[in-house]
Amino acid sequence: MPTDIFPIAVDTDDGSGYLRDTFYPPTTFVNDDAPDAAGVARHFLSPNYTVSHILLRWDTSSIADGASISAAELAFIYLGQGGSFDYDLIGQWYDFGGEPTVAADIITDAVYDAIAPQDPSLWGGAPQEIVVPIADLSGINKTGYTGLRLKLTGTTPTTAEYYSIAVYEHATHAPPELRVTYTVGEKQSFYTSRSRSWR
Repeated sequence: MPTDIFPIAVDTDDGSGYLRDTFYPPTTFVNDDAPDAAGVARHFLSPNYTVSHILLRWDTSSIADGASISAAELAFIYLGQGGSFDYDLIGQWYDFGGEPTVAADIITDAVYDAIAPQDPSLWGGAPQEIVVPIADLSGINKTGYTGLRLKLTGTTPTTAEYYSIAVYEHATHAPPELRVTYTVGEKQSFYTSRSRSWR
């Protein structure tokens, strides 16, 4: 079926940040909006505990109000991993409102709805395109922005683990895309916009 492909449109529509302290759960916030990559982590490197998220948003208001959404997926360029494969990637519907990332955007729980646990140990080498399915379609906003908060499963970490992906400012890799498949009555819509190569 035809699929609308929504790329990150401006540099303020993706970001990252983390909480870090010598105790868990950490509460000290650090804005980590790096120039070309964003990271998700849950790790302990003595003496610090760190939890970080990747925050993404897309303007999905071009989807017709009466559209029936049948599937969606998130695609991104995986840049690399550090530490062990103890935790899975998960996603939660959440629009952070755009950069700058603030303390309220980072939480330590492992609640998810949009993306069910994905095992990064199956991804292989980097860089490469990773495509993960959206499990819950209810968070796709037909009248404004759709936001995702990417994080890792788990509770108090005992090892270090993080993953990084390309964001809008990356020189050679395209930023994350939200791909939404839907129908409007008897008609199907297709839209695509890419400014950079996925390779």
